Amino acid sequence: MPEKGTTKKLSPFVYPGIRNRDRLRALNAFTCLSVDLSDYLDICAFAFDIDRDSMLGRDRHHECVLARHAFSKIVRDRTTLTLDAIGKYINRDHSTIKHSYKQAENLLETYPYFKDRYKTCIGLLNKLEVVKEADSLQSLADRLKLINKENDSSKQNEENI
Repeated sequence: MPEKGTTKKLSPFVYPGIRNRDRLRALNAFTCLSVDLSDYLDICAFAFDIDRDSMLGRDRHHECVLARHAFSKIVRDRTTLTLDAIGKYINRDHSTIKHSYKQAENLLETYPYFKDRYKTCIGLLNKLEVVKEADSLQSLADRLKLINKENDSSKQNEENI
């Protein structure tokens, strides 16, 4: 039995019949945690007009519960994180995240207010991704300019010699 505070590592050969993505999930719940969930959390809190601490806490007000449902559905649909990893991020159990995901699907079909706020979250996340992509493209362009300047200066030095 592993000691307290240590994680038990599974062999990738334990589950030979499962797909690669599921094998990674079985190996470690945080395999794909390179995803920054704080943006998802902030956008859901903004769209439902609550603060971040209410989403992470045990608050059961209607807006907080709806925001957690939206967060669960968005993160589950857009990332490869396990239910357990999503739950650990917002201090919930994996079964709570599963229930929240199902509730969000039902609310999208039956509750226009939730559907409107959910679409707002999706729109804001799409805009955020465009901005991040533009920033990465800008930084790439800046690096290319720097490389071109270095190449031009080295060519001038060679010509002067």
